[in-house]
Amino acid sequence: MPVMPYRSTPARLTAAVVIVILSVTLATPAKAEADALTALAVASLVVAGVILIAYLIIANVAESRRGTEARIVWVVMPVTATPVEAY
Repeated sequence: MPVMPYRSTPARLTAAVVIVILSVTLATPAKAEADALTALAVASLVVAGVILIAYLIIANVAESRRGTEARIVWVVMPVTATPVEAY
């Protein structure tokens, strides 16, 4: 009696159906029980996170643009009328 190979169409279909059913079962969220204040707090944290990430991305892009250009650095040195002896 020949053994049916695992790669047959019915075996693949059955495996795919089982995977989809398990994924949907595990991915279904639990019933949410939150009041308006909790929802507002979570939304505020999400907005603050998005603002922080956007700021970091913009700062990184601005720094990389600035790094390619030549920078001029002015140095001011004091000048005295009397000579200074080095020790």
